[in-house]
Amino acid sequence: PPPAGAAHAYLRPHEIIAEPDAEGTALVRFVALTGPSVRLEVETGRDTPLVEVEMPKSVYVERGLKPGMRVSLRSTGGQVLSGA
Repeated sequence: PPPAGAAHAYLRPHEIIAEPDAEGTALVRFVALTGPSVRLEVETGRDTPLVEVEMPKSVYVERGLKPGMRVSLRSTGGQVLSGA
């Protein structure tokens, strides 16, 4: 069962999926192409830190992601710590 009370989720950049979504609540702010990988910096709110998302370049191209695009984020893993 999920922990009761306050908790924090810790995700690695490759455990986050960004998908184009015109109604999405997140916004791609920066894209770095580094060899076969792509790193995105995504804004999820005014007073929150940017979220880093990492994916293979082929997935980035397939999804047509670019700076200024609205996206939805979801996780494929991570760790939830209660009371953090």
